[in-house]
Amino acid sequence: MLATTVQAQQHGAGISKSCTKLRRCSGQCSASTSIPCLVNPNCPPGETCILGDVCTAATAATDCAGRAPFCIGDVTASFGILPHACSSVADCRAASECSPCVPLQVPLAAVTAGDTMDCEIVVANRDSFPLATDQHSLVIHTIADEIFHSPPVGTELINIFAPGSTPMGTISGECLPRPSPTMSQRCSATVPCPAGQTCSLDLECVNLNTNVVGGPCSTPGAACSPPASGTCSVILPEGITAANRIGSFVIADHTDLVQATDAPTLLDKASTLGNDLDVMVPPGALSLDTTLTIGVTTTTTLPPPAGCRITGGGTVNGLLDPNVMAEITKAQFSGQVGAPCGCFGCFDKFDPKLASVQGNWNHQRKNKGGSLHANTFNSLVCSCLGGVVGDLCPDAEHPTTPADHICITGIGQFVPDTGNKTPLAVAFRFEATDRGEPGNNDFYEMHIFTPRAGQTVEQLAEAICCTNPISVLPQTGVVANDQGLLIAGNVQIHRALAKSTDGLCPPPRGVCTPINP
Repeated sequence: MLATTVQAQQHGAGISKSCTKLRRCSGQCSASTSIPCLVNPNCPPGETCILGDVCTAATAATDCAGRAPFCIGDVTASFGILPHACSSVADCRAASECSPCVPLQVPLAAVTAGDTMDCEIVVANRDSFPLATDQHSLVIHTIADEIFHSPPVGTELINIFAPGSTPMGTISGECLPRPSPTMSQRCSATVPCPAGQTCSLDLECVNLNTNVVGGPCSTPGAACSPPASGTCSVILPEGITAANRIGSFVIADHTDLVQATDAPTLLDKASTLGNDLDVMVPPGALSLDTTLTIGVTTTTTLPPPAGCRITGGGTVNGLLDPNVMAEITKAQFSGQVGAPCGCFGCFDKFDPKLASVQGNWNHQRKNKGGSLHANTFNSLVCSCLGGVVGDLCPDAEHPTTPADHICITGIGQFVPDTGNKTPLAVAFRFEATDRGEPGNNDFYEMHIFTPRAGQTVEQLAEAICCTNPISVLPQTGVVANDQGLLIAGNVQIHRALAKSTDGLCPPPRGVCTPINP
């Protein structure tokens, strides 16, 4: 069971994002096999959720025979409430499906080159003042998704709706009144509510410079009147209450084509813009974004990998459970990897003195989350997400390098801050993107795992090598999945040192010979 998170009363909004294609059948708990699950917290303490085989939505009944159906796209799962089983979509809150064949979420989200992936963004009014008279309404005028495809396509900006832009997706709300706090039907301009209910999707004409609200409108982002100089926007009137643990929300959906040239780690940034309607002069602007990574499997022959190394330190918001946006804690990192040696590929040497990838790295989870110290690394892969591999990468500057993204795996010791503080032998994979100075747009993610029964920590590290897509990360033994844009600090990706580029590592006269180039 997740620990309770205490949050100060505040006005504000929340955003969550999913973007995936691969689906698996719902699972069962590792020991209590009669208990269905999607994530570890669905199971009794100490047990893990073992998901089923790969499936498709069209053939779910046969692919997942005997497996429990779960709510898919349920907005409560976006903001800290565990996913739950269902008998029909009526048992869910604004879900798109009730099915035993479930899309995989971060960090297991995975797609294949050529897939049309399904992306969904949820923006909610998360005002936490207990009295309705103290809560502030929000107006949302923009929801956008930025997908960082590799060249030649490059970065793609999808304005699901924004002032002056043609809508590039669909938006939905829920039918009101709700039968219960966790049950409602999804609705939209084309999907009406049953008799006796109305759709919460509230489109109003708003002057975004004065916060004056006029009458209803129909096309989000379009110019409208009255009032003069109005923009058709979504109104989110209600924050968190005893009967509404999410607050008013809008769901935005779109699709996107995975490119044959996309890097194994596809970066995706969702964002929203709006105003606090109760802050009138000047309007209280709000801006939120969330970033995730998607594993891409491709059969395309990609250019040779660039060489690089990393130095840096900073802070991101951490996430205790990979599938549930709950109990946020900060995570800090620091160190360098790739010096004096940083061979490129996946290796099987786990002696730090003889390793083909050398350095040291620290990752500390705040709020009694524990810490990782590592000086043993077995893979290093660099890429240029913002340009052509091998050329100077335009995103990485000061110093200029042929790469702006790095992936590293290894083994280390994770020391819990509470309970039994005996160090755990773990394998990890971290990735970072350098988007230039000053660092507040840099991205960092750390995934830490304990090996399963009968598996060594070295075998686990080889299984999650950076030459494999991020979708290979295990579903069990998860210690941490921390990721996000830096809220402090800086990531710097440098050119590889001469020993690495000349293939003379490890010292004194070794040769960079990867087991999986």
